[in-house]
Amino acid sequence: MFDSIARRYDLANHVISLGMHLFWKKKALRESRNFLKREEISILDLACGTGDLLKFAEEIFPKAKEKVGFDPSGEMLQRAVRRGLKAHFIRGAAEYLPFKDNSFDLITVSFGVRNFENRGKAFEEIFRVLKPDGIFTVLEFAKPDNGDLFQNLSWCYTKRVVPTLGGIISGSKEPYEYLAQSIERFPLPKNLTEEVERKGFKTLKVERLFPPITVLYIFKKLTG
Repeated sequence: MFDSIARRYDLANHVISLGMHLFWKKKALRESRNFLKREEISILDLACGTGDLLKFAEEIFPKAKEKVGFDPSGEMLQRAVRRGLKAHFIRGAAEYLPFKDNSFDLITVSFGVRNFENRGKAFEEIFRVLKPDGIFTVLEFAKPDNGDLFQNLSWCYTKRVVPTLGGIISGSKEPYEYLAQSIERFPLPKNLTEEVERKGFKTLKVERLFPPITVLYIFKKLTG
């Protein structure tokens, strides 16, 4: 499904979010940096798509010693490689990470956790390959959890406008219909944090960004 929209994926994201997706990704990395004790870190970006987050990592973590992008879509990875980023790209699923235990200081997922086939297994794998006290950062969408006007307006836009707009830009409406459907099924922030914590993480931050359908989560791998 994502292979089918790879060619215009970045353009669609930019138009649909009015460029806000770039702000969200930069903020996620800057907030993560506040919880890391050193700058010479190794970064794994899961569901990396065309590599936006890794591009920003070059600026925000200039001393990073290793950057890896990981995604199940071969077409997305090809486009990431063409950007000439200083990163390695690997095709695969988050439930089966081909890395040794305690390999990365920071693991990020931007708008990909909804697509994990088995979230529990993926979280276990993330815990395994993350170093002790390492940071796990997630950007994800969430339904409204109260009567907030902006939450409801952004949710209405996502359900009613995004599928049509995304279909026009990318030439395929199905992935954008799936977007709203997958958000509908996805846990609310409180429930997702509980899920992640059961796998051995401590929640450091949960924040609804603007528009408030977008949520930033930052977790730390507990040790001992």
